[in-house]
Amino acid sequence: QSLFTGLKNQNKPIYAGMGFIIRLSDGRFIVIDGGAGDYNHLDSNNMLKVLKEQSPAGTEKPVIAAWIFTHAHDDHIGAFNAFTADHADKVVIESFYYNFPSERIIGDKTAGLSHDEYYSYTNFLRCVKKYPGAKFIRPHSGEKYYIANAIIDMLFTYEDLYPLDFEMGTLGDFNATSLIFKIHIGGQ
Repeated sequence: QSLFTGLKNQNKPIYAGMGFIIRLSDGRFIVIDGGAGDYNHLDSNNMLKVLKEQSPAGTEKPVIAAWIFTHAHDDHIGAFNAFTADHADKVVIESFYYNFPSERIIGDKTAGLSHDEYYSYTNFLRCVKKYPGAKFIRPHSGEKYYIANAIIDMLFTYEDLYPLDFEMGTLGDFNATSLIFKIHIGGQ
């Protein structure tokens, strides 16, 4: 049976970050963002605990079918960075889904927002490489992805708002680069 779990960020105010784990009908998972992460390992340890508790009995390593990142703010990718530092060898990640502007643009637009390198987009790129068997999928609006009993409808990517060049757009908030999608599971 599918299950939806919201993750609580231990080190950020309640309005910051986002993290969800969806257990699929085949026992694999979809993870959305993950939250901010923390140096005392509460968030990454909790994430691994949830994955292990919700995995089918006898599972050696939880399998994350898709880790979806909405945008590159540290309170959305930071927990992944911390999780990878702590637990990269304890899970299998089959695919990453994200559609971000270039590393240079992210650096320019988020300068001063990331409290240190550990949670940065540059470190995120290093962390993704620690899963060499994982596929990278760059979603675009209108696409559908079928993963076990989940159907993911991509509704918006930053290219819809800035089709020619992200830098030419008037960006009031970096959140405007977020993926927007719907996930259908079991009629929900």
